Amino acid sequence: MAKQKVLILYLMLSIMNLNAGPRIQFRSDVIDFGVMKQRETRTKEIVFKNVGNEDLEIKKVRSSCSCAVGEINPPNNIILPRGTGKIQVTFNSQVYRGKIIKKVHIHPNDPENSEVCLKVKEFQNLILSYN
Repeated sequence: MAKQKVLILYLMLSIMNLNAGPRIQFRSDVIDFGVMKQRETRTKEIVFKNVGNEDLEIKKVRSSCSCAVGEINPPNNIILPRGTGKIQVTFNSQVYRGKIIKKVHIHPNDPENSEVCLKVKEFQNLILSYN
């Protein structure tokens, strides 16, 4: 009986520690901008959640190129436990053709996930647009 109580206590403590510390969670790691014309710019707001039990800090947001820019929105980069935050991603299709995949890298203080890579994708019309 005593062994069962110790085992139950151990299991409960293990479950409680699953979300110890800050934990960032995105619904998806893909941001799909769909079909865009050349030289078109679009912006999407990507929501994420702190599923941990400590404050989540977004230390840095960087992009693989200047055509896909990510910014923490609002500028407050501290997300409380169980709170949500937003990253605004702006993509400029420039003169790319075909299927395009770029990356936005998010660097939180999550000890389990110190870098999250979001894939920015769009399909470029093959017709050049001067608008």
